[in-house]
Amino acid sequence: RQAYLGQEEDRLASRADQLEEFVHYVKGEITKVVGK
Repeated sequence: RQAYLGQEEDRLASRADQLEEFVHYVKGEITKVVGK
């Protein structure tokens, strides 16, 4: 949370496995909402 507030360094890219899972989840949720 602190990284998003600009108070700490963002290290999300160093956790590629978690980032990939997050992107997969978000894409699935968007697909549900958009219906494509």
